[in-house]
Amino acid sequence: MLNDFYKSLEKRENIDIIYIDFAKAFDSVPIELLCLKIKACGINGKLYDFIENFLTKRSFKVKIEKEFSESVQTKSGVPQGSVLGPLLFLIFINDLPNYLPHDLKIKIYADDVKLYTYHQNDNRREILKESLILLNKWAKINGLEIAENKCSVLYIGKNNTQEKYHISGNLIPKLQTVRDLGILIDSKLSFSDHINVIIKRAYFSIYRLFKVIRTRKLEQYINIYKTYIRPQLEYASEVWNPMKKDNCERIEKIQKYFTRIAFKKSGFIKIKYEERLKNM
Repeated sequence: MLNDFYKSLEKRENIDIIYIDFAKAFDSVPIELLCLKIKACGINGKLYDFIENFLTKRSFKVKIEKEFSESVQTKSGVPQGSVLGPLLFLIFINDLPNYLPHDLKIKIYADDVKLYTYHQNDNRREILKESLILLNKWAKINGLEIAENKCSVLYIGKNNTQEKYHISGNLIPKLQTVRDLGILIDSKLSFSDHINVIIKRAYFSIYRLFKVIRTRKLEQYINIYKTYIRPQLEYASEVWNPMKKDNCERIEKIQKYFTRIAFKKSGFIKIKYEERLKNM
């Protein structure tokens, strides 16, 4: 998706991205309709029977103090926390793109839905407006509700005139930074906000680790760094790969800080950073 954004910016196009949030998405899926969609995907026989039992043979009780209500069979919802849950929701939402204009860009990951289009402040933005109307209709037909207060729009492009978008007559708020699958994406695609967050988180983790760990073995400190700190710095780095020298130096500074303290606690004093790296 980001590669598409960069290509559009090279063409001096703007990008409008609308992030859609469904209210209690997993809990609201009508089981009967989901079963029909599962069959429409070509899933039959014992596999279908297993999934149907998995969905329909569930019930719940309500406990108030020491008293339980009568058992009630579940008529909606995909079991959360299960391996099948996200997959079943994907099957349920899989037909959504068929309801929307073919030249609209759409990305779906479980209940995370993004609609976007490229434009030069022209009528191509009307595609997004039309799509929001059709999306709302699809949601009502399929028993889902759009959480209008949790939807947002991100505008990218220097000359973007920031067209206003509505769902059910309500204005979708614009944001300067949006969390997208764990990555903070800003309107300038600088990822500075994301880098600020991971740096702060990494320093806090280092502080807590050095507070509780008591050892003089350098190897253990290196393993701790590789297990708890480095993953925080490298998560999805292919996406937000820092382009500014300043951001690169700030991230590198975390490793310098950790190794300096780790070497000192291990009995090695005044070891140059280049030498410390040989043990990483």
